[in-house]
Amino acid sequence: MNSYISNKEQQLSYAKYYDWKMSSAPEELVSKVNEGPIDSNQTISIYERNRLLDPGYLETEIGYCCMEDGTGFVASRILMPGVTNTMFDWWFVWHAMEPLRYKIWNKEDHFGIQTDQRERLLDSSIPLPERIWGVTHIVEEDTGSGPRNIRIRFCSPESMGFDLKKLKLSNTSSLLCANGDDAVMVHYIRPIEGGVELRSRFWLGYNIDLQTKETKKIIPDHIQVPLEETRSLLLHCIKEYTHLAKLLPVLYKEEKCNL
Repeated sequence: MNSYISNKEQQLSYAKYYDWKMSSAPEELVSKVNEGPIDSNQTISIYERNRLLDPGYLETEIGYCCMEDGTGFVASRILMPGVTNTMFDWWFVWHAMEPLRYKIWNKEDHFGIQTDQRERLLDSSIPLPERIWGVTHIVEEDTGSGPRNIRIRFCSPESMGFDLKKLKLSNTSSLLCANGDDAVMVHYIRPIEGGVELRSRFWLGYNIDLQTKETKKIIPDHIQVPLEETRSLLLHCIKEYTHLAKLLPVLYKEEKCNL
């Protein structure tokens, strides 16, 4: 199912990108997903999230599973040739401003977006990577179980419990993190030759207390995240960021001055 583009939206300068064919997910990534869930001992615990800042790679960079405590885990790594960390930071500011901007990212699964702090996102006195801090995106999308509204509350790495000294010493070029309605999301950007790599982690069934930085399991002990939900989220992540890798270098060149 594709999202809907209105007559008014068709007049916007970036409407042409809605007509782009969705990019095909890399076969090697889809094949990895189709191998089935990973063993839970191959995951990185949310309590160990600072290990993302270590050099090299973790045991699982592509995979999904359910944990013994009923929570879910998703790991993804997408190569984004021609993309820079500045483009990535700009994208998370730019795309929240209008629903069509969210739709062109993944017209098959994205249906709309709102944000609660447009003024902050437009405030040029705030460094671009920091404008998203404290901002909530309310998105309508389908990650595999039908369209639903999801609140994504972006936060500073410090408030999400990341070690700022370790972050500064790492080769991280951008770190976006958020509490969702029922999950923690981290997007970790590192430079590679000719572009960047995006390493994403989702811990379903958790949130981070922004005051204490404590990790909180938010689903009852007798509830388990459905395994298919973790698999669908991984495929959704691969799909949308593969397409963004193609879209972003061209879009940024044309729209970077048009927040």
